[in-house]
Amino acid sequence: MNPQQNHPGAGDSLFGSDPISSHTYKEQAYRLIKDAIIYRKMKVGVVYSQDGICADMQISRTPVREALLELQQEGYVSILRGRGITIVPLGQKEARDIIEMRRCIEPLGSFLAAQRRSSNQLGNLFSALQEMEKNAGSSDNALMYRLDREFHYHMFQAADNGWLQRTNEQLRDHILRFENQEAFQIVPVLEEHRGVYRAIERGNPAEAAEAMRIHMANSIRRTMSHIVPLREENADPTAAMGILPPVTG
Repeated sequence: MNPQQNHPGAGDSLFGSDPISSHTYKEQAYRLIKDAIIYRKMKVGVVYSQDGICADMQISRTPVREALLELQQEGYVSILRGRGITIVPLGQKEARDIIEMRRCIEPLGSFLAAQRRSSNQLGNLFSALQEMEKNAGSSDNALMYRLDREFHYHMFQAADNGWLQRTNEQLRDHILRFENQEAFQIVPVLEEHRGVYRAIERGNPAEAAEAMRIHMANSIRRTMSHIVPLREENADPTAAMGILPPVTG
């Protein structure tokens, strides 16, 4: 079956209604296209015309082409010579690999954050938590995902490990491509974040890692159980790192 051709028309923009401004056209084009992919406005199986994307963004071909080349290198799109682009699908094996990676590095990040956080970093983490609480009644899932990500971002900032930070950012982008976004539940997420924050605030690395391990397991149950079946939840790779107690159920 051939992918269908797609040209967004007027009033049917993939990238929002605001025109791109300032001189950073390539960076803005990159972010808009990437967001359209990870929030699934752009669909697998559709061929998107580069000219159509340029027209939608109201900018020239060069910055869009540069943005698409970078996204191709990162595994998000495939450029079809003379035809346009398609979104590269993530298979179940790739999705499982990404989930396993995140389950490893998030508890490690919280463990290190409890050891290394400065007062300013702790304040940033608390502010991110407060922002989630302030918007808890919102029905905007994209907003809640961004606020959730902000909390984890500041946690990794406090961990003071650039490789962990960069790896986490890459994983979070790809996770949104297969996560069940409609299953996001702010109330349990907030409570789990509070537990992580309290442990980091107290400077208790083992408690922080365990709180994050629980948060990761619950997040998988809520939004990714279609990728990682519940019966496999006890197979926790973070236990092998020696910073967590064995998973008991």
